[in-house]
Amino acid sequence: MVEILRLLAPGEPLYGRQIVEMSKGRIALGSIYIILHRMVYRGYIKLLDPKHNPHDRGIPVRFYRVTPEGLDILRKASGT
Repeated sequence: MVEILRLLAPGEPLYGRQIVEMSKGRIALGSIYIILHRMVYRGYIKLLDPKHNPHDRGIPVRFYRVTPEGLDILRKASGT
């Protein structure tokens, strides 16, 4: 969870597969969406309106952005 918050912290919205790729093996594709769903439920990240991704054959892509609550969790986890 902290890894996802760290990747989203710069503010750029990311989608699940991007997060997995950017984690360089620390997060599995098979578990990313379960984790993201839980983080949205807890208010740590926000699900943005689905966008069309031309690289995914017309399938809408769900982008996520960190919330102020998520940034607080990240700060506490990193000890700053």
